[in-house]
Amino acid sequence: MSTNTIILWDRWQSAILLMCWAIAYPMNFWPLLYWAVVLSFLCFVLIHYRDWMRFRPWFGYANMVTGLRLLVILLLAAYFEYLVDWQIALVGIIVVILDGVDGWLARRFVQESHIGAYFDMETDVVYVLAFSTILFLRGKVGDWIFFPALLRYFYVLISWLFHLKEESAKGGKWARWIAGSYFGALLLPFILPIWLAEILLGIAAAGVSLSFLRSFLALKT
Repeated sequence: MSTNTIILWDRWQSAILLMCWAIAYPMNFWPLLYWAVVLSFLCFVLIHYRDWMRFRPWFGYANMVTGLRLLVILLLAAYFEYLVDWQIALVGIIVVILDGVDGWLARRFVQESHIGAYFDMETDVVYVLAFSTILFLRGKVGDWIFFPALLRYFYVLISWLFHLKEESAKGGKWARWIAGSYFGALLLPFILPIWLAEILLGIAAAGVSLSFLRSFLALKT
């Protein structure tokens, strides 16, 4: 497996998705962003096809669950208009639970890998982007919700353009706790009164933004 290949894919994905969002948002043409995500992950799987083959069974148990998470997120993004709020929240809860399951499986069957970690992390980012977009399109929150949703892509792009050294993809426990809290907070507008959900979501978003600010400041030449 080539770590450089993963990093290169990550950089181009970040650039392309940011560009697609910049077109989709003012034109209200969200299918462009959706299909950009789909094609990006198809490329990821195809490019690293040989790397997936070394897992037993093929793809590995943990990666299978991560792939299932990604599929559920993409299906939700395509058909959320046909669902009521509690159904969207239920799907989100299932995705969050599976996020813990894939990590447990990777440790249980000794299938932890760099490619699996990236696959899991980028699926998390798609989860945030998908639910942020759904919340915006449903009119539950303003467009500020895209700021924390796109921070990961800005982080990768800026570090690439300015030749800065990225930190490890694995964050500390506090960073994972903040991210997990934000995953849950994205579901609150579908469950709680909107005024309360917005407050809690705003606090969680601020935590994520500060976490990324720390990562930006840690970038080195």
